[in-house]
Amino acid sequence: PYVYATAGPNTFDCSGLVQFAVFQAGGSISRSAASQASAGIAVPFSNGDYSALAPGDVLCFAFNGGGVSHSGMYLGGGQFVHAMNPRDGIRIDSLHNYWGNSLAYVRRVFY
Repeated sequence: PYVYATAGPNTFDCSGLVQFAVFQAGGSISRSAASQASAGIAVPFSNGDYSALAPGDVLCFAFNGGGVSHSGMYLGGGQFVHAMNPRDGIRIDSLHNYWGNSLAYVRRVFY
């Protein structure tokens, strides 16, 4: 389930889930969504065109002109996994809607 400021293994917030997944795959990444926006290397994208993204890429979201405040991990096919909130928990969503409009950075930590 989602619990703010946790990084697993039993509860996660958004950046904690990303960090836990990266660590489990043998990589390294910082803890906060904002700092995850500068991890690894940048992956180019435009809203609606996610062809350059690969499974495992870190997605960083900014809302209403603010800074990065949410992160998730790309699964492929326009889908990503993220720890949403206490009500919705960990879920898979599509970038081809609200989330695509808020995607600010894509970072590749495995290359």
